[in-house]
Amino acid sequence: QAYSAQLHALRHASPAELGVPPALLRHSTDASRAGRETYRTAVALLRGLPSCVSYRAQLNAIAEACEETCALAAGLAGSPVGADELVPTFAVVLLHARLSHLPSTLLLLADALADEALWKSRKGYALVSAHAA
Repeated sequence: QAYSAQLHALRHASPAELGVPPALLRHSTDASRAGRETYRTAVALLRGLPSCVSYRAQLNAIAEACEETCALAAGLAGSPVGADELVPTFAVVLLHARLSHLPSTLLLLADALADEALWKSRKGYALVSAHAA
């Protein structure tokens, strides 16, 4: 319930208020259009999370959404981005996905990643990024 209240309170927060770096707030016509498309894709991937029937499918959805968000951030920045840029941008995407059970889903997925090699994979990076966001 606290998570739902926080989601509700942040629903009108701007990306800048959520810590998205100024370099990612620049908008040219082409970058903005491409960014909106990538952003929609990442949100849609996350909105499909509740319908995923296995933890592997959920991890794949989070990894794909993280990669889409990374592509958005890199496109807006004009160069590859690190975690300092990715995490707040991913927070915006997670916020707009409005997943009511995100904290518990992330905790369950973290428990499911018993294999240390998975933590070093793109799925592990995406899960850690989602936790940080």
